[in-house]
Amino acid sequence: MSYIGAHVSIAGGVENAIAEQSQLGGNCGQIFVSSPRIWNVPEIKAENAEKFRKARSGTDQFPYLVHGKYLINLASPDDDLRKKSINALQREMEETNRLGIEYVVVHPGSFMTSNLEEGLAKLTNSIDQLEIPDGTILLL
Repeated sequence: MSYIGAHVSIAGGVENAIAEQSQLGGNCGQIFVSSPRIWNVPEIKAENAEKFRKARSGTDQFPYLVHGKYLINLASPDDDLRKKSINALQREMEETNRLGIEYVVVHPGSFMTSNLEEGLAKLTNSIDQLEIPDGTILLL
């Protein structure tokens, strides 16, 4: 089976992503759970999460992915930026789990001015600090 889908909008409610994906003919999909350009990850209302799960259950849309914020840099040498990144990603994974979505994909970031070994160590340490919910898989 081939998986073909698009990154679709959650404008007007996360549950609208399912109908948009169906209109496009996709059998899988990707969304942001909040704006990718700000740190805040607001909680998705329980009723909207339930509508998303219910709408999706009536389709063949599998798998779904949440794309991590563009701001996230888990390998950054800047402690403040790395902490914000860990916190934002943690919240995104919680919302992903609330929606019943299987995957979160995130760009690990750039180690910027540090060397490769230090960057990988920062990345590994950042991932170790996350509490990945059961049923959620983190993709780098």
